[in-house]
Amino acid sequence: MSLNFYTKATATMVSLRKSLLFFLVAAFLFVNNSQAQTATALTFDGTSNPKDFVTIPVRPELNISAAITIETWIKPTKSSGVQDVICKSSDTASSGYVFPRINSGLTTIDFLVNINGGSWATLRVPYGASKLNEWHHVAATYDGFIMKVYIDGVLQSPTLSVIGEIMVNNNPLTLG
Repeated sequence: MSLNFYTKATATMVSLRKSLLFFLVAAFLFVNNSQAQTATALTFDGTSNPKDFVTIPVRPELNISAAITIETWIKPTKSSGVQDVICKSSDTASSGYVFPRINSGLTTIDFLVNINGGSWATLRVPYGASKLNEWHHVAATYDGFIMKVYIDGVLQSPTLSVIGEIMVNNNPLTLG
């Protein structure tokens, strides 16, 4: 899947927010000024080997277990395949959080959190292939009780009630 996005992840820890925001602002400013209004800070075309992504090394601040907010701008350019945009999980340590997972032919986006080391709690909300090649702001929140997803600032239905803590791990955070 080809996906262009500008990402900002926020959490309850102010230091993580500032570090990640600084990284993203610096990456955005690196874009050629003549293209600044139409270019993106990061472009992942899915054709590189290995696949395109940015890895943020393992940091204790990224092991968020209670309340989390993740937000990003996305511009999907293909309607097939699965793409995890922000991910703190892996095949070997299947815990943490993922948002957004663009899936199901672009008809839905998913927000996943692994609660209490058990199975994944997955909130799936409608997205729609009509949003192909368009920028949209998506955000997900989990407060220890309810998972929510917002698209362009509008709370999506359904929400998901699930109680517990997000299982932490020693995986890096990946973007793309």
